[in-house]
Amino acid sequence: MAYASAKEQIKSGVVINPDTECWEWQRFVDRYGYGMVGRSNKTHRAHRVSYEAFRGVIPEGLTVDHLCMNRRCVNPDHLECVTHVDNTKRAAAARRKEECSHGHPLSGDNLYVYKNRRFCRTCNRIYMKKSLNKRALKVSEVLNEG
Repeated sequence: MAYASAKEQIKSGVVINPDTECWEWQRFVDRYGYGMVGRSNKTHRAHRVSYEAFRGVIPEGLTVDHLCMNRRCVNPDHLECVTHVDNTKRAAAARRKEECSHGHPLSGDNLYVYKNRRFCRTCNRIYMKKSLNKRALKVSEVLNEG
């Protein structure tokens, strides 16, 4: 499919998340979670193509940062050119969240660290309970068949 412009190519490859307003890339994603797009017989990171298409040239020595911290997002309003040092600092700060994605505190007895990653004990307990219940159902189904 030939595209008339980079803007059209970006717009055709996204779904807009109504909660975050992120333009989430739906096509190829690399192993790091970044959207990838083919332009001029080369593969480029989709957020960089989007920035250049909608906002202009990326200044020399700067990198494009996702303000929303969503690597699949190509919404130009969520992208900003910053130095590599600033990008790294922002990413580190985002990883030091005070709550998990379900609102439980990531501190005190509810926090555990494994391989330098922080995890919520409450969410882990819920996950393990569901997992054990699923296994128990499978075993009972097998026993009832026989």
